Amino acid sequence: MKSTTRQGGAATRWWRRLVNRRRPAAQRCRGCGICCDLYGHRLEARPDDRERWLREGRLDLVRRIAPDGRLWLDRAGERLLDDCPYLAREGAEAARCRIHATKPALCRDYPTRAHGHRCVRGVRFDR
Repeated sequence: MKSTTRQGGAATRWWRRLVNRRRPAAQRCRGCGICCDLYGHRLEARPDDRERWLREGRLDLVRRIAPDGRLWLDRAGERLLDDCPYLAREGAEAARCRIHATKPALCRDYPTRAHGHRCVRGVRFDR
């Protein structure tokens, strides 16, 4: 009789299929921009954001940090904006971050463990 418990046996394959079916797979950002709409005006720059932007020569981003660390100041540096100025809407369900490669650490870290690693649309991200 053939063993069904050895590596790669029928029972093992069945178990793997069952477990993989129950565990939601990690997903990618859908690019809807809802998190940016909800949280983009309440961001704070971390010290490493400022240092990174200075290293990268991104003075345009450094100038948008308020003295208290909040983001995003208008171009004149006089008032905080209501929305992230780097979110480009491409339709009702699509948006693009124009500074994706160097976006603030808070944006890169979202969604965190405190959010259950799920974005506002419920998409799960494994970290």
